[in-house]
Amino acid sequence: MIWVIIFISYQMNFIIEECINNLVNGLKKIKNMKTKREIGQQLESWVLSKIKEFDPTARLSRASGASNDLGDVSSQNLYVECKKRNTETISIKESVWNHLLTQLPINTKKLSIMVLENKNNKRFVVLDADEFFRIYQKGEI
Repeated sequence: MIWVIIFISYQMNFIIEECINNLVNGLKKIKNMKTKREIGQQLESWVLSKIKEFDPTARLSRASGASNDLGDVSSQNLYVECKKRNTETISIKESVWNHLLTQLPINTKKLSIMVLENKNNKRFVVLDADEFFRIYQKGEI
């Protein structure tokens, strides 16, 4: 009987210690979690740094997603919308693409593109196929 009580007491201590460790580890993870905004800003900053290599006028939009600025990054020739996805697959909603296009100023020469990043940090650029072939035909790429 005494051995059973000692065994149960040992098991309870082990379970309590494991619960405390799980709780502490969970709290550490929560502390280190980033908001969606912070995650999006990482991609936007990366895009900005890449564009600035050839266009020093590039800038982050003011209050991205909550202002009249078009896209997340703007430069002399580009409007860029950035989307980070926590999946391996990448897709865009046609409504999001159409919103980007309908916000363009009339007769603008700027190109609208989307930069997408998946959970493996693989990045993709999306642009309208007609725009791609127009650029390609002109020999600009």
